[in-house]
Amino acid sequence: MFRLLGVIAIDIIIAMEEKGLSIEELAEQLDISVEDVKSLRKGKFDFSFSLGLKLEKILGIVIFNSTELKP
Repeated sequence: MFRLLGVIAIDIIIAMEEKGLSIEELAEQLDISVEDVKSLRKGKFDFSFSLGLKLEKILGIVIFNSTELKP
């Protein structure tokens, strides 16, 4: 269901750069701490489903493979 955290971390970094988002801005939009965003960017943060959906919406990245979510 989840893509590898390291791959997601790279996507997060790239999307943040493309959108011109700082760590502080993303933390505010996600309603998490700056330290948690730093951990996300390092691939060391095991996030919830709801946070994953927020990341997809805000950054326009794929975290969940929708075909794997089908019953």
